[in-house]
Amino acid sequence: MAEYAEQSVVVPAVHAVITGERPPVSYEELAAAIAPYRERLLAHPVYPRLDGMRAIRTFMEHHCYAVMDFMCLLKSLQQRLTVVTVPWFPPADPAAARFINEIVVGEECDIAPGGGYISHYELYVAAMREAGADADRVEHLVELVRNHQHYRRAMTKARVPAAAATFIMDSMSVCLTGKNHEIAAYFLFGRENLIPDMFRRIVEQMRASGEAGLDGLIYYLDRHILVDETEHGPAAERLWTTLVADEPRRWAEAWRAATRAVQARLKLWDAIAAALPPARA
Repeated sequence: MAEYAEQSVVVPAVHAVITGERPPVSYEELAAAIAPYRERLLAHPVYPRLDGMRAIRTFMEHHCYAVMDFMCLLKSLQQRLTVVTVPWFPPADPAAARFINEIVVGEECDIAPGGGYISHYELYVAAMREAGADADRVEHLVELVRNHQHYRRAMTKARVPAAAATFIMDSMSVCLTGKNHEIAAYFLFGRENLIPDMFRRIVEQMRASGEAGLDGLIYYLDRHILVDETEHGPAAERLWTTLVADEPRRWAEAWRAATRAVQARLKLWDAIAAALPPARA
């Protein structure tokens, strides 16, 4: 009876959020409101389709852009919440600055296999080359952006796959026009607290495939599962909680941003599934 009574309170509250009657007022309510999208993503048919090297390479050649644009979201928050100008002055919110800087350290200069330090993007590119995937396009994109090409023009020149370009443009729109708590919600619910469960499904399929040349990719995925669950996910949640505070307007905007982030990933997964070779018999 106690369990039933608890559910009877929670379900109407979440329904009120989904129908727009009121914004969420807690992390639990917001997470429950986007749970149907998350469940669709975690049950997506793309995972069992990663059953051979052709499929895995195709997946990596699309997913690599999500690895790169993750850093755009992260750096957008770092620019907004810390001080990266000279002369320096103290950040407005030291707690927020601490949380985002903790994540940047791990993502931009994590522990490399065999020692030393490496960014997660570079780790992924190395894994692509080990697996025989084409990393030239994403590397070309990064070089064009490094040389001050506008990212839209750079994506065209680098021949980024259409679905990956759409994914990047959605993230960049949030980076460039979103409010701090919106970017943090997009980052938390679309990346940091989603990636461990999502990557577990990919790792399971990689190991089940029995293919050689995937050690780098499995290291990358396992590293994200560990770090995001134990360090970056909790830090991103603390950051978002700090930014959203107790303002109803911010809760509503954060909920919309979180929903948008998971829907964008769903569209990317749909496009990757459509691009994969036929499943092996």
